[in-house]
Amino acid sequence: ARAKEDVTVNFTVDGSKQGSEYVSVPGGDRQKVVFLYTFPTMGSHTITVELAADALAADNKRHLSFMVLPNIKLLAIDGDVNEGVFESETDYIMAAIGVSQQSLIQARAVSIGELSANIKFRDYNVIVIANLQTFEDEKRFKELEDFVQEGGGLFLWLGDKVDFKYYNRELFKDGL
Repeated sequence: ARAKEDVTVNFTVDGSKQGSEYVSVPGGDRQKVVFLYTFPTMGSHTITVELAADALAADNKRHLSFMVLPNIKLLAIDGDVNEGVFESETDYIMAAIGVSQQSLIQARAVSIGELSANIKFRDYNVIVIANLQTFEDEKRFKELEDFVQEGGGLFLWLGDKVDFKYYNRELFKDGL
């Protein structure tokens, strides 16, 4: 492969060009280009990164679509609550995230006993289920399935309370 000198890399946000960089790429090598951008509005956005035309145009452009959120709402459901420091299933994630109102991630931890009907999965962006044997209300599995199918994030932290056959039957269901 031959070296490419002064390759133009364009950065576009929502159809508007935001910047360009010029890089030299030694034959068979890669170069990293960093574009910094602060989104002025929340909601749906697209990014396009495009190289100047070359002999293989099909690999010159990449697109990414995503949602910009003011914060990420995370619900951590603790299936094995213990009184000691860092003994409960969600203690470490809550310590790592912190509980500041200025944090990007707004986290709430509840025990399975505190998971009342008024706590709706759809009100969160991410659900963490930590060593949970089962939901007390079986309708929660359908709610969880709908949450994931609508784009919500799900982390399953397995532990000694988890019945793997039960999880596969209730959660996997052809690939939840």
